Amino acid sequence: MAIGGIVEMDREKSGTADRIVTTLIRWIDRRQLDPTAALQEGPLVRFHSATILTTAFEVAQQAEHHPHVAISTILLASASTEAFVQELAAHIDRCHKAHDWTPNAITPTLVAAAHAIATTQGLLPKYLAAAVALGQPFDAGSRVLKDAGRLMELHRCIMGCASEQRGQTLTDELAARGIAKARHPDQLPWFRRLQTPAAAAWASRSARAIILASLELMPAQAIEPVRAVHALYQGLQSEA
Repeated sequence: MAIGGIVEMDREKSGTADRIVTTLIRWIDRRQLDPTAALQEGPLVRFHSATILTTAFEVAQQAEHHPHVAISTILLASASTEAFVQELAAHIDRCHKAHDWTPNAITPTLVAAAHAIATTQGLLPKYLAAAVALGQPFDAGSRVLKDAGRLMELHRCIMGCASEQRGQTLTDELAARGIAKARHPDQLPWFRRLQTPAAAAWASRSARAIILASLELMPAQAIEPVRAVHALYQGLQSEA
């Protein structure tokens, strides 16, 4: 590719990045200032990831008229999965130390899951390690797991932490499902091809799916410590 073409692509990504930052600031500020938009999280648990994911759904609704916000949705949705797994481990640890739940509610497997999250490197590996610790490993071939992995990788690609080629490959996979734009005939870069309403909806749904799938792995006797957490995300099932 000619140097001029590379510069033009960089300028385009820079301009889009400016719009993304502006969009994020506006939406986050609105959620902070509008108490009716906040999730009712209760006194026992407050997960920032729930608000981030709800914001992702709200931003995704704008993609029909402003396709570029699909990039914002991908970033927010992926961020919600990272916040969730960290906050889940912290919540289990707090409950374990409090000793004020139903006897035996905090099981050894829950403690092991929290430890696995804290000691495992990488975002998707944290989810996998927690599931193994809970004795219910994820099906490696499941759509939920694969889409979560794609979402997390696309975040890295957008932020420049992974190769352009990887971004191209992931976008091709989504294009094959009608989520991203096809590479032909316009020869758009992968970053532009992700800017679709379908990609925005896919990102928020994928984040919600991996979070709910993880909560459903919790042992039945742990219902008290995780019920409040599960309630935060149950309402999001109707957002799609």
